Amino acid sequence: MKEQAARDQAAKEQAAKAEQERLASQVAAYEADKARLAEERQTLDRVMTEKLARAQAERERAEKRVATETARLPVYALEQSRTTAPAAPVTPRRRTAASCQEINARAQLGELSESDRDVLRNCR
Repeated sequence: MKEQAARDQAAKEQAAKAEQERLASQVAAYEADKARLAEERQTLDRVMTEKLARAQAERERAEKRVATETARLPVYALEQSRTTAPAAPVTPRRRTAASCQEINARAQLGELSESDRDVLRNCR
């Protein structure tokens, strides 16, 4: 009986040791996954930060480009009216086109008033 109890005890200890080894390998696998995911997260954080910086820089360049184009529009409209023949019906139409271009540029910048909306409805 003591031998049977000793064998049972040895079998239980062996089963417990096998379970402990299985759990230890599982913990090691989880730790490896945790380390891999941490590296992936750092990489994604860096990449997303770089993409955001590029997008913001591109947006700033676009805003500057629109601002310079908008600033040039009235001068362009004046130069155009000076170089064209003084035809009465044509001149107001070109002014309207310049106004429409200016209003479109303001609309892209989000600076649109109700009067601008009314003018835009009449633009082609």
